[in-house]
Amino acid sequence: MKVSLDQVLQAESALRKLATTSLPAVTAFHVSRLLKEVNEHYRQSKEIEMKLFEKYGVSDGKGNLQVLPVNEQLFKKELVELLAIEVEVSAKALKIEQLESVSLTPAEIFALEPFLEV
Repeated sequence: MKVSLDQVLQAESALRKLATTSLPAVTAFHVSRLLKEVNEHYRQSKEIEMKLFEKYGVSDGKGNLQVLPVNEQLFKKELVELLAIEVEVSAKALKIEQLESVSLTPAEIFALEPFLEV
């Protein structure tokens, strides 16, 4: 399935929650495979995002990077372009029925939607 990096970033925490939930073995396997792929895309996008902060920002002296106001538009433009990149996730989509025993918030379902088969 193809998903954007933005969708990967949104789904990551919900997938982590599923990974720490007791699930039937087959479902746990599918969640594990999906999380493994999502984590790799998540890690890569965060590395590139950090490079954007380094490119357009300065250190605040406390170890944090702040985007300079003069660079804000360029930073946002590149970040939006980054988040729009589509990546391939080869793991199978989760069937919503597999998650019936899991308590998820509407926000978590929304974040997982690109990875769900309804």
